[in-house]
Amino acid sequence: MDDVKRPDWWCYPVACRRGHPWGPGLVSVSWTPCGCAGGDGHLRVHCREQGCRETWYKPPHEPGTEVIGYPPPVRGA
Repeated sequence: MDDVKRPDWWCYPVACRRGHPWGPGLVSVSWTPCGCAGGDGHLRVHCREQGCRETWYKPPHEPGTEVIGYPPPVRGA
């Protein structure tokens, strides 16, 4: 049973693909620059359960693409 208290604004999945519940204090949220997202990067949510490596990306990450450096390159330059 999921007894995690989440705020009304919670817009992330409620659990990782391995079933660990997600909520405040149970995940790390960051931004990752990446070329597969048109250079704009991804919102990255990582499960903090010990030993779990599940990560959720928005927009979805395309495996095999490279994470780009920061700051991202200027478009049209």
